[in-house]
Amino acid sequence: MSNAKNCNAGRRFDFIRILALIAGFICTGCQLINQNHTLQTSRGIASANLVIQVSRELDGPEYAGIVSAIEYHPGNYPILTSNSHNRFSENLLDEYIGHFERMGILVRHRMVNPIMACNELGYELLKAWCNNDVQTYINNSRKADDDRSGSEASYGAFEELARFCLLKDNKTCSDIDGELMILQGFAQSGE
Repeated sequence: MSNAKNCNAGRRFDFIRILALIAGFICTGCQLINQNHTLQTSRGIASANLVIQVSRELDGPEYAGIVSAIEYHPGNYPILTSNSHNRFSENLLDEYIGHFERMGILVRHRMVNPIMACNELGYELLKAWCNNDVQTYINNSRKADDDRSGSEASYGAFEELARFCLLKDNKTCSDIDGELMILQGFAQSGE
């Protein structure tokens, strides 16, 4: 009988060990889920911080003139200095759209959420992308680099991000100019 008691006690002990092992696995799984959630949250915060940093840089006083020229005029408005217009230098334009290129690179490498980038920088980014002088500048840069297309082309990441934002919003550059005209119409009518 004592042998049967020992056998039953051994089975109970094995059962308790198995339950403890299962509970340990469940706790470990919960910790992994929690750590993954924390990691995702941290990545989201870091992504938002990068987008906000670029947005603040674009809001700086050194870009106020070029931002106004691009945002408050249709895409055919000349923003670069030429023989007939005294506007902005190619260096300033390069710095300005360089911020969008940097954001595009961060999106490309999945360091920034593209939807977050579009939501924060979308209008500025799209107005810049849709400006004729910006397009001419980018095309001339690509010709000089002998690389006119593809992801490695000059301002390729800016282009990818701009095209993503246009697609996300189901818009074209003509639509962006049309929205500007509507806003200007409201402003002139006092509504």
